Amino acid sequence: MYSTIKPLLVILAVGGAVTYFALRAKVLVDMLRAVTKPGPNRTTFFSARIGAVIKDVLLQVSVRRKLGPGIAHTFIFWGFVIITVGTVEMMVSGVVRSLTLDLLGERVRHGYDYLADFLSLGVLLGVGFGFFRRLVLRPKYLRTGPDALMVLTITGALMLSLILMNLFRIGGAPDLRPHFPVSGAIFDLLRIQMMEPTTAFAGTETFYWAH
Repeated sequence: MYSTIKPLLVILAVGGAVTYFALRAKVLVDMLRAVTKPGPNRTTFFSARIGAVIKDVLLQVSVRRKLGPGIAHTFIFWGFVIITVGTVEMMVSGVVRSLTLDLLGERVRHGYDYLADFLSLGVLLGVGFGFFRRLVLRPKYLRTGPDALMVLTITGALMLSLILMNLFRIGGAPDLRPHFPVSGAIFDLLRIQMMEPTTAFAGTETFYWAH
């Protein structure tokens, strides 16, 4: 029953998220259109603009001027970039089960799982440092409001849901253990035994939706 209606549930969830995003984006677009004064010519200094994107966005040079916050931010940024690939895969495969990274071969599948699982820990460490910096260190130039703490909380919860989902995947299929360095280590530390297929499936799907 669940396997039959899951594609419909995924379509509804994704459709709702896209609709919400579109409505929020429309607010920003309307704000931009409300500006009547002429802006800068965006076709000038093209190479400098591309260089700035590579330097400050991809390489995160600007945020690494302060070592601790810079490393934390870099982990969070690149962790999300890589993990988003898996999130998109989950959404797509939730509708068409066969469309997964498995189509690219075992090396890609296992390599991605290993990297994403490792980066989930990196993001969690970055989030932990973010909380420590805002709640304990409290530098004068850094404003801490409910929104900032909420973003950190949601980010950390997403990473925990991914790790817990992988724990149930390993519990149902122990041969996957080598492909998840972080989740596998937690699995070993907690001495979790092999799970019944129904338990592993239920746990995996629960944190699939949480993620």
